[in-house]
Amino acid sequence: MEINVLLEKLKVNEVDTISSVAESKDSSVWKVVLKEGSVLAVRISEKENLNRFKREEAIMKYVRKMGIPCPLVYRVENVAQHSIMLMEWVEAKTVFHHLLERPQESFGLGVKFGVMQAMLHNLPVHDFPYHISENWLKPKSDIEEELLSKCHNEKHSLLHLDYHPLNVLINVDGVIDWANCSYGDYHLDLARTLSILEIQGSQFFSDTTISTFIKGWYKGYRSKREDVGDLSPYVAWAGERMKFDMASQLDEKGKREIDDWVRNRTMMIRSAEIGF
Repeated sequence: MEINVLLEKLKVNEVDTISSVAESKDSSVWKVVLKEGSVLAVRISEKENLNRFKREEAIMKYVRKMGIPCPLVYRVENVAQHSIMLMEWVEAKTVFHHLLERPQESFGLGVKFGVMQAMLHNLPVHDFPYHISENWLKPKSDIEEELLSKCHNEKHSLLHLDYHPLNVLINVDGVIDWANCSYGDYHLDLARTLSILEIQGSQFFSDTTISTFIKGWYKGYRSKREDVGDLSPYVAWAGERMKFDMASQLDEKGKREIDDWVRNRTMMIRSAEIGF
């Protein structure tokens, strides 16, 4: 169904312009400018994803209330064969794009990035107003299940689990894309972020930029939370989960490169060359 027809059914009238912003395997995002000047972000997915959208709405409302900036969700509902989320449009630059333009600021950006993640991990979860499914953290293989059994299972924190420079907004200090959000041992979130930064970030940034950003991230995180301890068991899990996530894109060489990353990063952590 055309997006303008969906908007009409939602009684979003007097539309000036509609433009596609992003498309993934299970949803699309549109920027909708109204004639009176306000701007909406519209996410569209299949009808069966309504509960997922409602879950994300509850998470975003909670973290906003607790001081973590993220877009305001106006409403979530089914229209025809689609699930729709109407949100405020946030005009902001991501840490990723700022880092591309100003790699010399990587340490300072990393500090802010780390502070925000620590603030997220400091949020209470015992009074969270909506059940958070832990399905994203459910092991996808026997190997992953074994690796998770070696993790420390610290007390639960709210976990973003897709916390990387494309999902953090620089000028409003906001966090977006809460689809993977769960709760559990915060080390899992740190290891997941580290794997994204070093395995995928190397496609876009120099080794110096990445390593400097990570040092800033560690400093910022430590300014709000205690020493993270030994992250190496979690690094092994993050590498295995990365192979699962990228299965359709990886050949045997790519899998070996992730295994090499796990081995090298574990050695660095255990030799105390860096906090993470």
